[in-house]
Amino acid sequence: MAVGDIINVSADGVNSWQPAAGIEIIVLKTFMGSTTGYTGITNGTVSPNQYVDRSDTNNANQVGNKYGITNTFYYYNSIGSSTTGFSGIQIK
Repeated sequence: MAVGDIINVSADGVNSWQPAAGIEIIVLKTFMGSTTGYTGITNGTVSPNQYVDRSDTNNANQVGNKYGITNTFYYYNSIGSSTTGFSGIQIK
C-alpha cells in the first residue's frame, strides 16, 4: 500500500479492519447492508465514536461519512449482515 491508494474493504458480518502501524486512511464511504447497527472507529476495547447509526432502516445503505483510521483507532462494524465494509484513500 502507498499514499494515494484507494482502499476497498468488503466483509460479511461484524468485523474490524486495522491498517499497519504508520498507515493512515480516510474512510470516504461505508457500506452497511440492510440491518441495524453502526460503523465507526474503535481502539480494540471501546468504540469511542459512533459515526453512522443504522437504527433507522429507511436510511440509505451507503453513507459518505469521512473519518480517519490508523493502527490505534481503526474501522469497526457492528452490523451482522453481509455486504459491509468501506472505501477510502491512504493519506500516510
